[in-house]
Amino acid sequence: MNYVGDVGVRIEFEINIDISEIEEAKIIVLKPDNTKTEWICNKDESIYYVTKEGDFNVAGIYKLQLFVKTPTFAGRGNILEIEVKRGI
Repeated sequence: MNYVGDVGVRIEFEINIDISEIEEAKIIVLKPDNTKTEWICNKDESIYYVTKEGDFNVAGIYKLQLFVKTPTFAGRGNILEIEVKRGI
């Protein structure tokens, strides 16, 4: 479970593209308050993002969509929904 203020949550994506060809990878984020932002992904043997201070700042459902760009492809993946709850 994820909570408002959580830092260090690893969000990992499975993709059908050779990771070594990826020039750009980011997550397009729609927060529960309808603000939109982007999180820049890291890559090693996978594509992932680790949450930072302020990423989970609102309780509710976050909609995440991976965008990747290679020399021959640019596109988005499926939308992932993550619930972020308020702590006590």
